[in-house]
Amino acid sequence: MGTALEMQIDYQFTNKEILTGTDLWTSDSAKPIDQMVAWRAEIVKNSGVGPDIILTDSNTALMFLHHANVKNMFDIKDYKMGELAPAIRSTLVTYIGRLPIVGCDLYAYDGTYVDPETGNVTPFVPEKTVLMGSRAAQNKMYYGAITQMDDNGAFQTVALGRVPLVLFDQHASTRTLRLQSRPLPMPENVDGWAVRQVA
Repeated sequence: MGTALEMQIDYQFTNKEILTGTDLWTSDSAKPIDQMVAWRAEIVKNSGVGPDIILTDSNTALMFLHHANVKNMFDIKDYKMGELAPAIRSTLVTYIGRLPIVGCDLYAYDGTYVDPETGNVTPFVPEKTVLMGSRAAQNKMYYGAITQMDDNGAFQTVALGRVPLVLFDQHASTRTLRLQSRPLPMPENVDGWAVRQVA
């Protein structure tokens, strides 16, 4: 039996920040749209990529929509800051609106997964967190090979993104479908997005 090998991939991503003080969106003094303009400028400067999407969770999206400084900017006469038209796009995705000043559509995503180490239900998008990125970035997903035993007891290595295996137990009269995958995200440019904890 081979030795288990575990590796941690470090993309050396540094464009992550936890806001503090009056920059927090819970503060009346915060200026969320001004902050987004600054985040966009930083991404463009560091990567040459122009972001076109902002992703957060529903509660943080509501925090943004209800912030007095956001409302004030949208209320300026003859000044079209953008469009706020929240609409459910799918079970887990809500379109919030478009902010032309940063060239981004704003979405809320509420998907979750079960953490295999803790067993806790965990959101894919952490609470109170905003991600600004680009859908046009040439990011890729690579997959490691999967080795499993076939019906004859021989080991086969399969190079696919997702590898199914059907298991039969005649004694228990059961059939189990197992799906394995070994994904490895490969960002084109780690400076092409920004993450901010805003509350």
